[in-house]
Amino acid sequence: MLPFAHFLISIGIGFTLEVKSPRKYLNILMFGIIGILPDIDHILPQLGSTGLFHNTLVLGELPLVFLIAAYMLENHFNERSSKYQRFFTSVAVILYAHLILDLIAGSSIAYTFAGTSTFNLESLPLIEIGGLGVVMASTDMAWLALGILILGGNLVQKKLYFLIEEYYAEDEKEFGSQYPSDAMLSRPVVSGTTF
Repeated sequence: MLPFAHFLISIGIGFTLEVKSPRKYLNILMFGIIGILPDIDHILPQLGSTGLFHNTLVLGELPLVFLIAAYMLENHFNERSSKYQRFFTSVAVILYAHLILDLIAGSSIAYTFAGTSTFNLESLPLIEIGGLGVVMASTDMAWLALGILILGGNLVQKKLYFLIEEYYAEDEKEFGSQYPSDAMLSRPVVSGTTF
């Protein structure tokens, strides 16, 4: 698939993931750039039968490692944030989508880093109906998998944001009403009490 198509589709995926961030559009533009990064292979010397970045290690396992690292970082050092987890969830969806889109376009993806063992997706008819012809092919299943991947990423984004960011925003709001910033008191303000 052409790098420009990956760029546009990655931006579209960024919008469908409904990223909640003060710099939402900058993040979505970054997702477009991340979506075409594996296509640097097209200008680098080939490694085996595929490029250096078109393998399951880079497009499959590396995004998962980054997501786990973001989870560990935020759960151990910054429990009030899910920013990195949500960002790397989006990165994982974008890179998995790159893999699926290349398979749909007929490219090969390597199992190994050296690019020697590869797999591809042949357009095999799965359901044929007389008079209608092929109703569903293997590439249609790949498009369905891509849709499920994007929907799953959207739900994870929303759930993480709601569980962590919304919870602590409400907590901060409640804390601010109990301890006004201009108050001289060191204990919560209780309505109806006089000093």
